[in-house]
Amino acid sequence: MIMTVKWDELSGPAIAKIAQSTDVAILPFGSLEMHGPHLPTSTDALVAQAISVRAAEMEPAIVLPVLRYTPAWSMKCYPGTISMPTNLITRIFDVICSEAARNGFKKVIIFSGHGGCAVTNQLMEEWMEKKSKGQIDYSVYCVFIGDAIGEQNAREFDGHGGAMETSWAMAAAPELVHPELVNQVGPILPPEMPGVNKPDYWNKVVPLGYKNDPRKADAKVGEKALETAARFLADAIKKVKQC
Repeated sequence: MIMTVKWDELSGPAIAKIAQSTDVAILPFGSLEMHGPHLPTSTDALVAQAISVRAAEMEPAIVLPVLRYTPAWSMKCYPGTISMPTNLITRIFDVICSEAARNGFKKVIIFSGHGGCAVTNQLMEEWMEKKSKGQIDYSVYCVFIGDAIGEQNAREFDGHGGAMETSWAMAAAPELVHPELVNQVGPILPPEMPGVNKPDYWNKVVPLGYKNDPRKADAKVGEKALETAARFLADAIKKVKQC
């Protein structure tokens, strides 16, 4: 019988047993924001979780419940987005990492499936300050999906909610992907003031909430990308264990 690597699907004694063989936990996180009419608002989180689980099955680790909230102020112009203050999310990260360490997992890898999120930078800065003062006894590491998917996939990425991201979602949660709901190419308009980020930037530049043509998505392409990312993350787990 193969035991799950998901924290929330394990019993307390099972988690304690895993902590005897590995001290690494993965905390996948994404966002709740519009990705067009064809993808769920939790697309980033679902993809991050799928990659994390695959990686933990390759290189033993435990996967914490995926965190679906993040600062997403630029996406508040679309329906379905829930944006959280950076200081609140940083505090939540801090508590989760601390509790994971209390359970024996003193090395936490935060795996981000959300682009453009600076909350991990603030978290790392606060962690380094606490570490230097001897206030914490655990370590935090960050891995971003943009690095994990590999150079080729990164080059072929066609934007928010586009064919590539839709392909990833097809591999991660196929039952939630509906490309048939897309009836036109997502336009990308020139910004009113190039180089100046405004609160309504996305609404002006990406009026449909997605870019390019998600109908070109391919589940096989998505599967290959997720496997590439999982191998990258598994290698990161192995390196963290040696720290």
